[in-house]
Amino acid sequence: MIKKYSEAAFDGKEHLTPESIHRTFRNTVFNQSKNVPVTCDICGLDSDTILQYYRLYIDDYERHKGQSFNL
Repeated sequence: MIKKYSEAAFDGKEHLTPESIHRTFRNTVFNQSKNVPVTCDICGLDSDTILQYYRLYIDDYERHKGQSFNL
C-alpha cells in the first residue's frame, strides 16, 4: 500500500518503506523533545534502542546546553 501511493505521489522517483516513515517520525519526535522516555513511549521502542540511535546527539546536546546563556 505504501509503495503504491508513494509511486503515485512521487512519480516513482522516491522509494518509501514503512521503516523509512518510522525512522523519520522517530527523528522528528526526538528532535522536538530531546527526551528519551517520551520518544520511547511514542515510538514503542525500548530505551536501549533509542540510545543506540541518538547517543551522539544526546552527548552533544548535554555538552552544549546552556552555553548560549554565558555572560
